[in-house]
Amino acid sequence: MKRRKSGFRWKSKKVINRRRRKGRSRL
Repeated sequence: MKRRKSGFRWKSKKVINRRRRKGRSRL
C-alpha cells in the first residue's frame, strides 16, 4: 500500500510539472 501510494504521488508530481512547464512556455 505504501509503495503504491508513493508511485501514484511521483507520477502525479511529474505530470503536474510537465503541464506547468508547457503552460509557462506558451505564456
